Amino acid sequence: MSYQEEYQQKLTTAEKAVECVDSGMWLDYGWSVCTPVALDKACVDLVYASPDPGKSHLIERMESRHGIHTLEHAEAIGLGSQQYRLVELK
Repeated sequence: MSYQEEYQQKLTTAEKAVECVDSGMWLDYGWSVCTPVALDKACVDLVYASPDPGKSHLIERMESRHGIHTLEHAEAIGLGSQQYRLVELK
């Protein structure tokens, strides 16, 4: 298999990648993900939507550090878009 074929086989969306993250896991990624702003926004949205009662601690931390403003600014200076859509793959 060529590296192009392997890349295409492993290629996924930010939304699908976020689905692999379980509560309590650390998430560490670099700029190589191509759309870090969309991935960050998807992560933030999943935190707010989570049924986990412990989410309040993470929300307080994100909000005390102006996490949403950071996403807005990143989009404003052209680092990427916050826009994403969830796609179910079968």
